[in-house]
Amino acid sequence: MSYPSFQASQNSALPVVAVSPQPVPNAPLIGFLVIAFALSLVLTSFGYKKYRAYRRSRLLKRQIAILEAMWRISSAKRER
Repeated sequence: MSYPSFQASQNSALPVVAVSPQPVPNAPLIGFLVIAFALSLVLTSFGYKKYRAYRRSRLLKRQIAILEAMWRISSAKRER
């Protein structure tokens, strides 16, 4: 009884394709990008919170100015 051979025979010639090695990203570069991305997220969130607080304070100052102007007008009418 003969068993089939799974090895390639010496007579068959397979074409060999030359493959150029792909450049592999360096680990320090990947680490730098991860840290830079995380840091930018944190700084952006803090910056937005400060901007939001600044915008809210401007709005409140404007509302206070309007209320003071209304109070001055109403108190001037009462004095007449």
